[in-house]
Amino acid sequence: EAQVIGHPGCVWNVIPLGTTGDFVSSCHDGNIRIFTRHASLAASPEVLKAFNDAVTEAKAVRSTGPSAEEIAKLPKWEMNALTQGRSEGQVQVFQKDG
Repeated sequence: EAQVIGHPGCVWNVIPLGTTGDFVSSCHDGNIRIFTRHASLAASPEVLKAFNDAVTEAKAVRSTGPSAEEIAKLPKWEMNALTQGRSEGQVQVFQKDG
């Protein structure tokens, strides 16, 4: 049966660990996490709570969009014609009303 497991950030890679159903994931936050079906190998309740809290916080941040502080750091819309990209297909973001 398929199961969805949240992560605090973008997952870069998932590798199965043998045929046990366990796997390891690497995330852009710099952490490698091992997921297991074996209760004897599970993380402590404190570690599991910290992981779940980080997933919940990451979901909240993604759903609210950039903060006012992040938007204020963006270049002004009037600069869009003068701002050259660094690579083909680069996406650039500007503040329009700020």
